[in-house]
Amino acid sequence: MRRRDLLAGALAFAATPAVARPLMPLHETPREMLSPPFVDGDGRDLTLADFHGRVVLLNIWATWCAPCREEMPTLDRLQAQLGGDDFHVLPLSIDRAGLGPVRRFYDEIGIRHLD
Repeated sequence: MRRRDLLAGALAFAATPAVARPLMPLHETPREMLSPPFVDGDGRDLTLADFHGRVVLLNIWATWCAPCREEMPTLDRLQAQLGGDDFHVLPLSIDRAGLGPVRRFYDEIGIRHLD
């Protein structure tokens, strides 16, 4: 089999209509979610396990992300209205420079209710 034939076959398989493939696998029971440690605004090390028993909206974002700039005020309002013992908006910044840029970003666009 020639390389071109192999690649053509692989591309044909990959081009299967999306409706023919499941969006995500379904499982009978919940699976444990891996959570690397992250630092909160007070400098505490946390993992998702620290939010056990609560509904968490996990938003992975960055200060340099234009869509994030647009969605953060909405998430801030959601936390203000629904946040509490049962629900928490958890914005997890992937900025490499630490909390400084995140705090400046929050101040710049008026975020008051997100940790």
